[in-house]
Amino acid sequence: MAQHIHDCDDCIFLGVFVEYDLYFHKTDVETTVLARRSSNGPDYLSGLEFARRGIHPPLVEALARAKTLGLIE
Repeated sequence: MAQHIHDCDDCIFLGVFVEYDLYFHKTDVETTVLARRSSNGPDYLSGLEFARRGIHPPLVEALARAKTLGLIE
């Protein structure tokens, strides 16, 4: 269950990692992972490249979970 409000209907909730709610987001235009740490709209991390480069641990975890679920290669 998510800890924070997230208003994107395209996002798939991937679970909680520390204080972050993790999401996979895919549309016809964009694919990314997100890590939300509060219900405040702009208070989140996102970026598939950041996740692939290991820059932000919550994004790395979101990418790993999305891969495990077969959402992304």
